[in-house]
Amino acid sequence: MAIESSKQVDTTGCIMALPQVGPQVEILGGRYEDEQPSNEGPTADVGTDLQAPGKTRSGREVPCSSEQEQRSASGAMAVGTRHEGSQVTQSPALLGELQCLAIGTNQIETSPPTAIQAGRRPYEAQQEKIDLSMYCHILRELVLVNDDVQCYVNATFLTVMWTHLMCGDFNMGSWGDATAIFLAVLKDGETQPLCLRSHSMLQSGFRQWQQLRGERSTTQQDYGEFLHYLLEWIHSRHVVLTTSRRFLRASEVVTAEKSDAASPILLHSDLWEQMAQPVQFQHVLDQWHLSNGMLQAVEQASHILCCQICRFHDVNTIDRTVIEFGNLRVVIPCFTDARLSIARIPYQVTALVHYTGNARGGHYNCVVAFLDRYGDLKWLFHDDNCKPVVWNMLPEWFLYDVTHVWMVRCDKFHQWKQQMPDTSSQEAALANVLAQFRAS
Repeated sequence: MAIESSKQVDTTGCIMALPQVGPQVEILGGRYEDEQPSNEGPTADVGTDLQAPGKTRSGREVPCSSEQEQRSASGAMAVGTRHEGSQVTQSPALLGELQCLAIGTNQIETSPPTAIQAGRRPYEAQQEKIDLSMYCHILRELVLVNDDVQCYVNATFLTVMWTHLMCGDFNMGSWGDATAIFLAVLKDGETQPLCLRSHSMLQSGFRQWQQLRGERSTTQQDYGEFLHYLLEWIHSRHVVLTTSRRFLRASEVVTAEKSDAASPILLHSDLWEQMAQPVQFQHVLDQWHLSNGMLQAVEQASHILCCQICRFHDVNTIDRTVIEFGNLRVVIPCFTDARLSIARIPYQVTALVHYTGNARGGHYNCVVAFLDRYGDLKWLFHDDNCKPVVWNMLPEWFLYDVTHVWMVRCDKFHQWKQQMPDTSSQEAALANVLAQFRAS
């Protein structure tokens, strides 16, 4: 289920929202239309200082609070709440970094050793680092169990973990209390198949999910709905998905609609129905930005973004348009003030979610982009109850049914590369085989 909150505005008066209103910094270089179907049948800097500080602690289960923590940065806006707060304004330090990123500046002036980098809170200055490559290697071999309608859980876990592990700023404080426990859960899958829903450390979260849904754990569920719940659960400081739609009435900027911070950015089929085939994802985003005679953009340049491609017009009608992703680089419009100023922020497409089925039931799986040991782009296809499979390219049948697109901001993107085999280990293995031949 896609979740958006909206505010009705008076339709009287002069309404105008044109691209040239407000400066733009340009980079060079299911069920129904707003829902995804049920499944399985037969930051530390620009706009991403998102959550209150968390402290890692040991424990048996992930704590699952009923309310989202409030952030206290300038231009306060509640993260994960349904109501609209004051419009976001970026602080001068954050705005400067945002514009440096948008115009492609590679380096930002470094702070003195004793100072905290601009855009960071004091508690973020010394966060315990994570061996990102090690956990990526575990994901590369991970087998997730699907014992009964669990593919939506598996696909959500995989895409959230992969995108965070390919975000260079991900550390032990990124998810507060949940970071260490979710990494421990992932580590448990290193030696044997992992069943997330029955894992002892995740029981409190799944109990609350079941209570919120009011349904049995074996009832069919939706990726988008569970993603919204998981993001509220882990309180990730790297993901804020709030978008707003604004227009100019006389000299007043009106916010007509604002989305929830944990809901994927909705892309409806009317955005691409008039486009020439094959449809390019960047063109869809450009059309979304200017849709309905207003300006629509993200409120913050989040480290990680997720877009939902709405495939279902109704119970029986499915849009199966192939959307292509080119070189996997896109630019996302981001409001830089409380008016209509826009910066275009570069992002890297890192993961795609695929759904096959109808509005009553089907199956989710996903792919993740990575570099093989020779530096060539490959795709890792994850499905339930088996090890991931490497694809050289995305097949057309997969592109017909992509429902979610995950992106990492380019200046934070740290793509995982498969390591070259250890030469000394290979030589030792060969010597061992030869020794066995001689003994026989």
